[in-house]
Amino acid sequence: MVDFHAVYERNIGRVYRVCYLRLGHREDAEDAAQNVFTRWLRAGGKAFASEEHEKAYFLKAACNECANMKHSLWRRNRVDFDDLPEAVTAVEDAEPDDGAILRGLPQRYREVLYLYYYEGLSAAETAKILGRNESTVRTQLQKGRERLKKNLTEGDDRA
Repeated sequence: MVDFHAVYERNIGRVYRVCYLRLGHREDAEDAAQNVFTRWLRAGGKAFASEEHEKAYFLKAACNECANMKHSLWRRNRVDFDDLPEAVTAVEDAEPDDGAILRGLPQRYREVLYLYYYEGLSAAETAKILGRNESTVRTQLQKGRERLKKNLTEGDDRA
């Protein structure tokens, strides 16, 4: 059997960040990340051919788990924390700094930019993990960069 703790330590950060980018809430991302590792263990905790294969497996599993959570009845019928009255939400949430610059972008751009730049995946690997065409991913990378540049230059003008 594979050393669970070693696999977990190598992958929990990236799994959590992908889940957070896709779901937008810390608690949901924590649940999704936990589910990814629980499912891997229940499936036998198989060994991987390489660390790249392991990385791709967990990134794809995280994307799939987030899709499952987004379609769940519970998620569709709950009140979003952001929609609660301001008096109730006065508590500051500590969110991860990784990918903070991407938060102002639409999800389709955040995902591809994060996987490409933060995780170092190629456009082809990103497309495979997200279940998109490679040409779509390249287009989203280009448009995401343009939007990011626009957001950053507008931020400089305000300062």
